[in-house]
Amino acid sequence: MKIYKCQNCGALNDEPIFYGEKQKYYICEKCHTATDVLETKKINEICKAYREFLKITQHELAEKVGVRIATISDFETGKKGINSRTLEKIFDILKINLK
Repeated sequence: MKIYKCQNCGALNDEPIFYGEKQKYYICEKCHTATDVLETKKINEICKAYREFLKITQHELAEKVGVRIATISDFETGKKGINSRTLEKIFDILKINLK
C-alpha cells in the first residue's frame, strides 16, 4: 500500500485526491474541500475561507497573530491591507501554503 503526503498540510493518507493538471500533486480531502472554495479568490478572501473552514473565529486568530480583531476584520473585508510579517503569521496559523 502506498501512502501519500498532502502537499498542503502534510497529512498522510492512502487515498489521495489528485489536484492540478495531469495529477501533479496530492492533497487530502480536507484541503481539497478548502481548495474548491478558493479558486479565483483574493488573498484576503482565501484567508477568511480557510479561517472559517477551520472554525477559527476572528478573535481567536487575532490573539494567535498578536493583532487587534479590527485588523483581521478590516483585512478580510478588504478595507485595509496587512503587512507581510502579519500575513506570514496568518498563513502559518491557518496552514496556508501558496507555493
